[in-house]
Amino acid sequence: MKKMKTGIMLAMLLSASGVMAKERPAPVYGPKPDWQAYRERGERAIVSRLIDPDSARISWLGGYYQGEYKPFLEPRVSGYIGCGLVNAKNRMGGYTGDRAFVVVIDHDLLRYVDIDNEENGLVAAQCVAAMQKGLLPPVPASPTTATPVSPTGLTLKAMPEGAYVSAVAPGSVAHKAGLRPGMVIETINAIALHNMGEAMIKVIDAAGGNASLGLVGGKIIKMGEQP
Repeated sequence: MKKMKTGIMLAMLLSASGVMAKERPAPVYGPKPDWQAYRERGERAIVSRLIDPDSARISWLGGYYQGEYKPFLEPRVSGYIGCGLVNAKNRMGGYTGDRAFVVVIDHDLLRYVDIDNEENGLVAAQCVAAMQKGLLPPVPASPTTATPVSPTGLTLKAMPEGAYVSAVAPGSVAHKAGLRPGMVIETINAIALHNMGEAMIKVIDAAGGNASLGLVGGKIIKMGEQP
């Protein structure tokens, strides 16, 4: 009996040590990269993977965030993660439509880059999850380019699921209603914005300050009403 108890305790200790051995060490991140340098390096990596690089239309869904990205059937990659959409011509000369991309940069090196082969693919799913968690900050303003702002106070980016809110002007109708950066508007006045592209931004602008907005996740926000 004593030998049996000793054997059980030894097995438990070995099992526990095996679990501990499998734990990955915490990532050691490099300094935060300059946004313009990050963006240029990321876009070079994206266009290098396209059939027609000169036709690329790239839009970022936000700035980068520090964390880990899990590719399909590959180990996790740590670094500064950025997401966006790219539309480019295929071999037939036609545009493929927006495809989500992800870029991971750390220690001034490109750690990972991938582009979805289809709309709403695995990359898009992880990027949307990051946006819903509020991980992607607004795109840093360029010193030479003014960012267009909706009359409602929203700065929007088109994506397959709807309109991504990249910035909200303080004190605006949208801000008072409770809209915040990182939210994704899925419907406006019960009209689905799915795959409408840049047209969805015009639809939201045209609706004005009293529209009913449905967000990804099911929440409804009514413009003109304070939360």
